[in-house]
Amino acid sequence: MTDQAAAFVSYGRAEMREDKVVFINESMNLTSADPNYDAFWHEYYPYETELKKINDQRIQLIRDYNFNYETMDDNIANNLAERALTIHKKKLELLKKYYEKIKRATSPVIAVRFLQVEYRISLLMDAAIASETPLAEKK
Repeated sequence: MTDQAAAFVSYGRAEMREDKVVFINESMNLTSADPNYDAFWHEYYPYETELKKINDQRIQLIRDYNFNYETMDDNIANNLAERALTIHKKKLELLKKYYEKIKRATSPVIAVRFLQVEYRISLLMDAAIASETPLAEKK
């Protein structure tokens, strides 16, 4: 990837994160007058920072998949699959960690709403990525 393309992707991701914060804020239905507002955001921003690191790994995995698509063999496929499973596991562990933190800082209802909103966002992103990613073929 060229420096210009990498900068474009980085800018696009930053813009998406900003849009996501707006969506989260609206979906969580917490106003600044709510006593849980600050506690939620105090936990959410570190979550987003950790999620970005996982998403960086996912983007690299997608790049590697695209780069190796034409020359895919069993070793490459296995490596990509193992990395994908590790990324999914890390994301699930992160959600569990922050569900507990948000639950303790606010309430179980707010924490479960956080999980629901994150799940919906994740489904939309996964669907978009899946629709653009060709299935692996045996060469």
